[in-house]
Amino acid sequence: MVQERMLMSTEDSTALLLGATGYAGRHLARALHARGMRVRAVVRDRDRARAAGPWGSPPLADHVDEWIVAPDAEAADADGRLMSGVSHVVSALGVTRQKADPWLVDYRMNLRYLELAEAGGVASFTYVGVMNAAQGTSIIARAKSAFMATLARSEVSPRIVNPSGYFSDLTEVFQLARRGLAFGLGDGSVRLRPIHGEDLAAFCVDRLSGPAGSWDIGGPDDLSYREIVELAFSAVGRTPRYLAVPAPAASAATWVADRIGPRQAALTRFFLEGMRVDGVGQPTGRHRLADYFRISLGERELEWEAFERVVAIQLGAVYRVAELSRPLLRASGGSLITITSMFAFFGGGSRAAYSAAKGGVVQLTKSLAEAWAADGIRVNSVAPGWIETPLAAGLDEPTKERILSRTPLGRFGAAEEVAAAIAFLASDAASFITGAVLPVDGGYLTVAI
Repeated sequence: MVQERMLMSTEDSTALLLGATGYAGRHLARALHARGMRVRAVVRDRDRARAAGPWGSPPLADHVDEWIVAPDAEAADADGRLMSGVSHVVSALGVTRQKADPWLVDYRMNLRYLELAEAGGVASFTYVGVMNAAQGTSIIARAKSAFMATLARSEVSPRIVNPSGYFSDLTEVFQLARRGLAFGLGDGSVRLRPIHGEDLAAFCVDRLSGPAGSWDIGGPDDLSYREIVELAFSAVGRTPRYLAVPAPAASAATWVADRIGPRQAALTRFFLEGMRVDGVGQPTGRHRLADYFRISLGERELEWEAFERVVAIQLGAVYRVAELSRPLLRASGGSLITITSMFAFFGGGSRAAYSAAKGGVVQLTKSLAEAWAADGIRVNSVAPGWIETPLAAGLDEPTKERILSRTPLGRFGAAEEVAAAIAFLASDAASFITGAVLPVDGGYLTVAI
């Protein structure tokens, strides 16, 4: 069987790299090039590919020998020479946060490249999948699982590498820790071995010269989700605070995501599946998550992928909920109240994306107030300051003292006071108020920095 044969040294051979501009793809390009291989990469945007990637992943400028700029396999093979001279295909091609259809990308695009590899006599095809895909029900998991099953039966010698999850996936936990409260499904006992992209790439390249196979892998640390949360809080110097999300609430989140759109639904289901099942795998690599949190994540909101994701949640989701609620509000004569933040009015340093998004909520509120006035819908916003919530409880004493020294009323607000402001704006007492932003901050914004 082709799948069982051993392959010789990869040095001086050519590898076709798919999904090169993603987190894993960039590390794969560097690892392949470092082993003396000629790297032919298929990319959509060469300029973007040559620049540094997300989450500290390397630029491709020094690691790609031949560029194929094309949106898909058909365009990439327009001259029939895509697989010419190629010994190995390595694919990290798949949907994560893009707006594409997983069946189109994870399954059909990879399948077409596999067909071209078979026709071109390529020796091996390495695919970076995801652990537990066969048990998943999300469209992302099903698309990946379907391609892995096809690849396993291929005439091309298959190598299927399923990581537990990337360090980059856990930057969301770091962001939650920085805000003072992390949440997860249930008690957080599910176990993971998150892996750094560099370690994943090294594992994949090591397997090119060996036998075919399928491997579930992770990094050196076997951690529960709660332990990951604690590492993130330790990195930001705050007391860990964890909110256990019960299963019914997770189901409600899925219901909402289904109504926002197929992309959000797919991502939500995929994320929740990963929180329900252990994803450990065999340990490999040298990078530790604690070091990644502590050293690597200082200013990530200033990187495009992090910025885009934060804005999509903090501003994009507000718009989508507003859009979906408009017919109901028109019929009931109701009003919409958005929640912005004091960060809408001053810079946030390492919270650039959050500040920009909350500023966007302010302008969205004012714009909708004008646009929806003819429907009898009032639109206002509340901008909380420092409020006594679990988010603020983890602040150290010096930080609390600095906050109080700038707050004229000399205390943190209560959640009930924010609720009272919302209730006022929703009441008939505010029937002639629309397009307003009401600070609930004890005068914090009135004090010059």
